[in-house]
Amino acid sequence: MNFDFYKYIFYLPSSIFVILGCILLIIPLPPTDSISKFSNSLKLLSIAYFSLAIYCLTASMIEPQLLSPNFLFIASLQMNFLTYAHLNVINPTIINVKYTLKKTIPICILFLLYLIVRLFVGNTIIDNIGQLFPWSENCLWITDKGINLEVLLRVSWFFYYIGAIIYFFYHVKKEYHDYTKRLDDFSSECPQINFRMINISFFIITFISFISICISCSIDFKFRLICNIVMLVSYCLVGFIYIQFPKNYLVISEAIPNPNKDNTEIKPDLSEDKLDLKWNCWKENIIQQNWYKENGITLNQIAQLLGTNRTELSYAINQFERKNFNTYINSLRIEEAKKLMKESNIPISEICIQLGYSDPANFSRRFKEQEGISPLAWRKNSQ
Repeated sequence: MNFDFYKYIFYLPSSIFVILGCILLIIPLPPTDSISKFSNSLKLLSIAYFSLAIYCLTASMIEPQLLSPNFLFIASLQMNFLTYAHLNVINPTIINVKYTLKKTIPICILFLLYLIVRLFVGNTIIDNIGQLFPWSENCLWITDKGINLEVLLRVSWFFYYIGAIIYFFYHVKKEYHDYTKRLDDFSSECPQINFRMINISFFIITFISFISICISCSIDFKFRLICNIVMLVSYCLVGFIYIQFPKNYLVISEAIPNPNKDNTEIKPDLSEDKLDLKWNCWKENIIQQNWYKENGITLNQIAQLLGTNRTELSYAINQFERKNFNTYINSLRIEEAKKLMKESNIPISEICIQLGYSDPANFSRRFKEQEGISPLAWRKNSQ
């Protein structure tokens, strides 16, 4: 394939990445303190897009090669910034200047070291991936003259990039798990306001990372073209997800740690007996006023209705009910659902709506978690 044709193909994705990066920087956001945390994620994501644009431009000037150091450098940087963007959405207390430098400087040092070695050794042309295996007759990094440092650094960088992908997957999944636990103590209906979009974005980026590995191991024009098209579409999807996400972020922002505050849970300044009396009163109000039936009701909303704060209410629920907020509200809803199914002929789908569930599947899942059987089976057994 003519290299000139290959070169011009990269101009289009480069332009698209620049446009997406600019959109993420100028997207209008509500002027609130909570949304400023999400704004930082948009900035980090835009940096990742600009780095991809730079890669496309450099790729248009250089013949494609196996384990391209330019590609691995940009791929490692964008993986870091995508990790920062995701972690900053889930837990902004992690991302700071020290953390960013700690993760970015090794990549820059590795690239600088490669450039120095290349000045003395030169660039080695790798025709096929088999030449990198130590047992190969044509092994390029272990020769009769010794170790080829230029090839060794490229191979090392390749495995460093794989390690960065594994770190990204593990670290983001861990923080996502911690986030869902915090959300359980914040909202009555997690599936409605969880990070499904960010979760989808996470798996798209993981998929892109493995596509990048495939690209770095091939110089076949058609294969690289297909992989780059897939990457372009995938990155556009990620950008679209982040552009659409602010309205959802506002809903769950209270469940996300604030980097400017101490996020340690504080025990209420009340004796257990006094708090127990308060909780009995609060509990009666929650049930009599049917607040637990409100769709998407949150810990903050009920705390305001009771004239207290979320810390005191959360502590009381955990202490006296031995449940988090989400489990407690759903237990009240399930008990009411059982009463309605036993004493009336109201369809289960309508009972679901009356009790504040926006998704019948979520109601069935919650019911089965508590009772061990589906709502339909429970109704049949109770009659």
